Amino acid sequence: MNNIPLYDLTASYMMLRDVEGADEFEVALSQLTDLIEIKAENICLLIRSLELTSEAFSKEASRMRDLASARTNRAARLRKYLLDSLLAIDARKFPTAHFPHLRIQATPPACGVVNVLDVPPEFLLIPPPVVSKEAAIKWWREHGEEPIPGLEISRSKTLVIG
Repeated sequence: MNNIPLYDLTASYMMLRDVEGADEFEVALSQLTDLIEIKAENICLLIRSLELTSEAFSKEASRMRDLASARTNRAARLRKYLLDSLLAIDARKFPTAHFPHLRIQATPPACGVVNVLDVPPEFLLIPPPVVSKEAAIKWWREHGEEPIPGLEISRSKTLVIG
């Protein structure tokens, strides 16, 4: 009877709890309650296991990101070191056995802003309006959950495993 899904147990419980009077129904209801408790316990254990595994994966992913970042930074430093060395000897092309097309090349143009107030208006972008969700929720709470035009504020339920 442990292979019965939780949703079947819950449906049976809901049907039996509305029936009154018969002792066999009370016994069945008690048994269903015990089975639901076992299922809930097992599901909570599975949730905890998945959360802990997920946390371990996140830590490992963070460690891997740190390693990737370190390798990327080291490669960038070595690239700059080689570029500076080749520029110092005025070598624009420097073919090697494994890299016959090694050369120094100009990069595409880059644009930096010195003073935004001096930039002509045709080059300025106007950002779209952004809704402050935190301020909207605060106002909604302060005004007795009154609807706000253009916004939909909702609530859901969450399971707390303690």
